[in-house]
Amino acid sequence: MGFEWQFMSVLSLRTGYNGLFQTDNQYGLTAGGGVAWDGLGYLLHVDYGWTRHKYLGSIQRVTLGVGL
Repeated sequence: MGFEWQFMSVLSLRTGYNGLFQTDNQYGLTAGGGVAWDGLGYLLHVDYGWTRHKYLGSIQRVTLGVGL
Protein backbone atom coordinates (compact mmCIF):
# COMPACT_ATOMS: atom_id res chain seq x y z
CA MET A 1 0.00 0.00 0.00
CA GLY A 2 1.39 3.41 -0.84
CA PHE A 3 0.87 7.05 -1.67
CA GLU A 4 2.33 9.30 -4.37
CA TRP A 5 2.08 13.09 -4.56
CA GLN A 6 3.06 14.89 -7.76
CA PHE A 7 3.64 18.62 -8.21
CA MET A 8 3.23 20.07 -11.73
CA SER A 9 4.42 16.79 -13.34
CA VAL A 10 7.96 17.70 -12.25
CA LEU A 11 8.40 16.61 -8.62
CA SER A 12 7.10 13.33 -7.16
CA LEU A 13 7.18 12.16 -3.55
CA ARG A 14 6.30 8.58 -2.61
CA THR A 15 5.80 6.60 0.59
CA GLY A 16 4.31 3.25 1.48
CA TYR A 17 4.57 -0.04 3.31
CA ASN A 18 5.44 -3.27 1.52
CA GLY A 19 3.72 -6.42 2.80
CA LEU A 20 1.39 -4.71 5.25
CA PHE A 21 -0.82 -7.73 6.05
CA GLN A 22 1.79 -10.50 5.65
CA THR A 23 2.97 -12.37 8.74
CA ASP A 24 6.48 -13.31 7.48
CA ASN A 25 7.42 -10.07 5.72
CA GLN A 26 11.06 -9.14 4.99
CA TYR A 27 10.25 -5.62 3.81
CA GLY A 28 8.61 -2.67 5.53
CA LEU A 29 8.53 1.09 5.14
CA THR A 30 9.33 2.51 1.69
CA ALA A 31 9.96 6.09 0.59
CA GLY A 32 11.25 7.92 -2.44
CA GLY A 33 10.93 10.70 -4.90
CA GLY A 34 11.64 11.77 -8.41
CA VAL A 35 12.27 14.71 -10.69
CA ALA A 36 11.22 14.91 -14.36
CA TRP A 37 12.31 17.43 -16.96
CA ASP A 38 10.98 17.80 -20.51
CA GLY A 39 13.71 19.56 -22.43
CA LEU A 40 15.61 19.30 -25.71
CA GLY A 41 12.86 17.08 -27.11
CA TYR A 42 13.40 14.32 -24.50
CA LEU A 43 11.74 13.48 -21.20
CA LEU A 44 14.48 13.05 -18.59
CA HIS A 45 13.81 11.74 -15.10
CA VAL A 46 15.70 10.73 -11.98
CA ASP A 47 14.03 8.58 -9.33
CA TYR A 48 15.25 7.62 -5.86
CA GLY A 49 13.80 4.88 -3.67
CA TRP A 50 14.51 3.64 -0.17
CA THR A 51 13.27 0.36 1.31
CA ARG A 52 13.70 -1.10 4.77
CA HIS A 53 14.65 -4.81 4.66
CA LYS A 54 14.57 -7.19 7.62
CA TYR A 55 17.98 -8.78 6.95
CA LEU A 56 19.78 -6.33 4.64
CA GLY A 57 18.88 -3.08 6.40
CA SER A 58 18.42 -0.07 4.14
CA ILE A 59 18.18 -0.66 0.39
CA GLN A 60 18.58 2.40 -1.84
CA ARG A 61 17.87 2.60 -5.57
CA VAL A 62 18.50 5.33 -8.13
CA THR A 63 16.98 5.23 -11.62
CA LEU A 64 17.87 7.46 -14.56
CA GLY A 65 15.52 7.52 -17.53
CA VAL A 66 15.23 9.07 -20.99
CA GLY A 67 12.06 9.03 -23.07
CA LEU A 68 11.15 10.34 -26.49
